[in-house]
Amino acid sequence: IAFLVDNGYLALHLFPLATRQEYLAALHGLSHQKYVYEAAGGGEAHIALKLLVGNYLRHKFGKDVLYEHPVFGYFPDVMTADNRVVVECGHTHNPEKIFAYFKQGRVEECILVPYPDPEEQNVTAYSFTALSELTGFLDFWESEKNLAIKNKLRHRR
Repeated sequence: IAFLVDNGYLALHLFPLATRQEYLAALHGLSHQKYVYEAAGGGEAHIALKLLVGNYLRHKFGKDVLYEHPVFGYFPDVMTADNRVVVECGHTHNPEKIFAYFKQGRVEECILVPYPDPEEQNVTAYSFTALSELTGFLDFWESEKNLAIKNKLRHRR
Protein backbone atom coordinates (compact mmCIF):
# COMPACT_ATOMS: atom_id res chain seq x y z
CA ILE A 1 0.00 0.00 0.00
CA ALA A 2 2.86 2.36 0.84
CA PHE A 3 4.31 1.70 -2.63
CA LEU A 4 0.99 2.64 -4.25
CA VAL A 5 0.76 5.87 -2.26
CA ASP A 6 4.42 6.77 -2.83
CA ASN A 7 4.13 6.19 -6.58
CA GLY A 8 0.88 8.07 -7.17
CA TYR A 9 -1.54 5.18 -7.61
CA LEU A 10 -3.47 5.85 -4.39
CA ALA A 11 -4.16 9.10 -2.55
CA LEU A 12 -4.01 8.95 1.24
CA HIS A 13 -5.87 11.27 3.60
CA LEU A 14 -5.83 10.89 7.39
CA PHE A 15 -8.62 12.31 9.51
CA PRO A 16 -9.93 11.98 13.06
CA LEU A 17 -12.98 9.72 12.97
CA ALA A 18 -13.87 10.25 16.62
CA THR A 19 -12.35 11.37 19.88
CA ARG A 20 -11.02 8.82 22.32
CA GLN A 21 -13.92 9.70 24.63
CA GLU A 22 -16.46 8.99 21.85
CA TYR A 23 -14.77 5.65 21.16
CA LEU A 24 -14.82 4.69 24.86
CA ALA A 25 -18.46 5.75 25.14
CA ALA A 26 -19.32 3.57 22.12
CA LEU A 27 -17.32 0.69 23.58
CA HIS A 28 -18.87 0.85 27.04
CA GLY A 29 -22.41 1.61 25.84
CA LEU A 30 -22.80 -1.12 23.22
CA SER A 31 -25.99 -2.52 24.72
CA HIS A 32 -27.73 0.85 24.34
CA GLN A 33 -26.66 1.70 20.81
CA LYS A 34 -28.74 1.57 17.68
CA TYR A 35 -27.45 -0.84 14.97
CA VAL A 36 -25.43 -2.92 17.45
CA TYR A 37 -26.97 -6.17 16.14
CA GLU A 38 -26.33 -5.23 12.53
CA ALA A 39 -22.69 -4.48 13.38
CA ALA A 40 -22.16 -7.75 15.25
CA GLY A 41 -19.01 -9.66 14.44
CA GLY A 42 -15.67 -9.46 16.16
CA GLY A 43 -15.07 -8.36 19.70
CA GLU A 44 -16.58 -5.38 21.46
CA ALA A 45 -13.75 -3.04 20.39
CA HIS A 46 -14.35 -4.05 16.77
CA ILE A 47 -18.10 -3.47 17.04
CA ALA A 48 -17.52 -0.06 18.65
CA LEU A 49 -15.32 0.97 15.70
CA LYS A 50 -17.92 -0.26 13.21
CA LEU A 51 -20.66 1.74 14.94
CA LEU A 52 -18.53 4.90 14.91
CA VAL A 53 -17.81 4.38 11.23
CA GLY A 54 -21.48 3.77 10.46
CA ASN A 55 -22.44 7.04 12.16
CA TYR A 56 -19.69 8.88 10.30
CA LEU A 57 -20.79 7.53 6.89
CA ARG A 58 -24.47 8.29 7.55
CA HIS A 59 -23.65 11.89 8.48
CA LYS A 60 -21.07 12.52 5.76
CA PHE A 61 -22.93 10.95 2.84
CA GLY A 62 -26.53 10.89 4.08
CA LYS A 63 -26.85 7.28 2.94
CA ASP A 64 -27.70 3.99 4.55
CA VAL A 65 -24.83 1.76 5.57
CA LEU A 66 -24.38 -1.99 5.62
CA TYR A 67 -22.34 -4.02 8.08
CA GLU A 68 -20.51 -7.21 7.11
CA HIS A 69 -22.26 -7.24 3.73
CA PRO A 70 -20.77 -9.49 1.02
CA VAL A 71 -19.27 -7.58 -1.88
CA PHE A 72 -16.49 -8.41 -4.37
CA GLY A 73 -15.73 -11.69 -2.60
CA TYR A 74 -15.18 -10.08 0.82
CA PHE A 75 -17.22 -8.86 3.78
CA PRO A 76 -16.18 -5.27 4.51
CA ASP A 77 -16.89 -4.23 8.07
CA VAL A 78 -18.96 -1.23 6.96
CA MET A 79 -19.93 0.18 3.59
CA THR A 80 -22.34 2.65 2.09
CA ALA A 81 -25.40 0.97 0.60
CA ASP A 82 -24.35 2.15 -2.87
CA ASN A 83 -20.97 0.33 -2.59
CA ARG A 84 -19.03 3.59 -3.10
CA VAL A 85 -17.25 3.61 0.26
CA VAL A 86 -15.95 0.51 2.03
CA VAL A 87 -14.36 0.45 5.46
CA GLU A 88 -12.21 -2.10 7.23
CA CYS A 89 -11.89 -1.73 11.01
CA GLY A 90 -9.35 -3.03 13.48
CA HIS A 91 -6.38 -5.07 12.32
CA THR A 92 -6.61 -5.55 8.57
CA HIS A 93 -3.91 -7.97 7.49
CA ASN A 94 -5.01 -8.54 3.92
CA PRO A 95 -4.24 -5.66 1.54
CA GLU A 96 -5.67 -7.78 -1.30
CA LYS A 97 -9.10 -6.69 -0.07
CA ILE A 98 -8.33 -3.06 -0.77
CA PHE A 99 -7.06 -3.90 -4.24
CA ALA A 100 -10.16 -5.98 -4.98
CA TYR A 101 -12.46 -3.18 -3.88
CA PHE A 102 -10.81 -0.63 -6.17
CA LYS A 103 -10.46 -3.06 -9.07
CA GLN A 104 -14.23 -3.45 -9.25
CA GLY A 105 -14.51 0.18 -10.35
CA ARG A 106 -17.48 1.24 -8.24
CA VAL A 107 -15.59 1.84 -5.00
CA GLU A 108 -14.47 5.46 -4.75
CA GLU A 109 -12.98 5.36 -1.27
CA CYS A 110 -11.57 2.69 1.02
CA ILE A 111 -11.09 3.64 4.66
CA LEU A 112 -9.03 1.76 7.21
CA VAL A 113 -9.72 2.43 10.88
CA PRO A 114 -7.25 0.66 13.17
CA TYR A 115 -7.81 0.23 16.88
CA PRO A 116 -6.76 3.44 18.61
CA ASP A 117 -3.46 3.57 20.40
CA PRO A 118 -3.96 4.16 24.16
CA GLU A 119 -1.82 7.31 23.87
CA GLU A 120 -3.87 8.90 21.07
CA GLN A 121 -6.63 11.41 21.73
CA ASN A 122 -8.46 10.53 18.48
CA VAL A 123 -9.41 7.47 16.50
CA THR A 124 -7.58 8.07 13.22
CA ALA A 125 -9.01 6.94 9.89
CA TYR A 126 -6.90 6.36 6.78
CA SER A 127 -8.81 7.15 3.61
CA PHE A 128 -7.53 5.84 0.27
CA THR A 129 -8.86 6.96 -3.08
CA ALA A 130 -7.79 5.60 -6.45
CA LEU A 131 -5.79 7.81 -8.79
CA SER A 132 -5.98 7.48 -12.57
CA GLU A 133 -3.29 4.81 -13.06
CA LEU A 134 -4.33 2.45 -10.26
CA THR A 135 -6.45 0.05 -12.31
CA GLY A 136 -3.71 -0.35 -14.93
CA PHE A 137 -1.13 -1.04 -12.25
CA LEU A 138 -3.38 -3.59 -10.51
CA ASP A 139 -3.97 -5.37 -13.83
CA PHE A 140 -0.21 -5.48 -14.43
CA TRP A 141 0.49 -6.70 -10.90
CA GLU A 142 -2.12 -9.45 -11.19
CA SER A 143 -0.70 -10.64 -14.52
CA GLU A 144 2.80 -10.74 -12.98
CA LYS A 145 1.55 -12.81 -10.06
CA ASN A 146 -0.20 -15.20 -12.43
CA LEU A 147 2.95 -15.52 -14.54
CA ALA A 148 5.02 -16.29 -11.43
CA ILE A 149 2.56 -19.02 -10.42
CA LYS A 150 2.62 -20.53 -13.91
CA ASN A 151 6.43 -20.54 -13.86
CA LYS A 152 6.49 -22.31 -10.50
CA LEU A 153 4.04 -24.92 -11.75
CA ARG A 154 6.15 -25.50 -14.89
CA HIS A 155 9.26 -26.09 -12.79
CA ARG A 156 7.47 -28.68 -10.66
CA ARG A 157 6.98 -31.04 -13.60
